[in-house]
Amino acid sequence: MAPNKAARHELLRKFLEKGPIRNQEEIRQLLIQEGVEVNQATISRDIREMGLMKTPDGYLLPELAALRRNRPVGKISLGMILSIQEAANMVVVKTPPGLAPPTGIALDRLGLEEILGTVSGDDTVFIATPNEQTAKKLCERLEKESAL
Repeated sequence: MAPNKAARHELLRKFLEKGPIRNQEEIRQLLIQEGVEVNQATISRDIREMGLMKTPDGYLLPELAALRRNRPVGKISLGMILSIQEAANMVVVKTPPGLAPPTGIALDRLGLEEILGTVSGDDTVFIATPNEQTAKKLCERLEKESAL
C-alpha cells in the first residue's frame, strides 16, 4: 500500500499519540505492520514536515514534547496551562496555541471523578463537571497542581 502523504502522516500521528518512537527504523517497522512500505528518505521528510521532536526517549509530536518539558503531575504535565477559571459546572483551561488538544487528552486520562469529559479547541479546554461545587473543587486542584 502506498498511501498519500496525509494518510501516512495521520498514521504516524496515531502511533506517536501512544508515546515516543525510538528511531526511524521503528517508525518504518510500524508503518510496514500497517502495510505501508516507505524508505528512510520518506521517513526523514515526514519527520521534518510534521515537526516531530527528537528527545532522549525518541520522536514525539511537538505538542507532546512541549508538555513533557514541563513539571509532571501524575500522568499530566500542567506546566503549559496559562489560566484556569470556573464557569458554572465547567472549568475553562487556557493553553498556548496548539496545546489544548494534548492537554485535554491528558486531563481525560487522569481519571479524576470530578471530570465528566473535556472539549478542546486550539488554546482552550472546557472541562464538564457534575455541578458547580465540583467545578470549584477541580479548579482549585488544578490551580494548585499547576502552581498558578
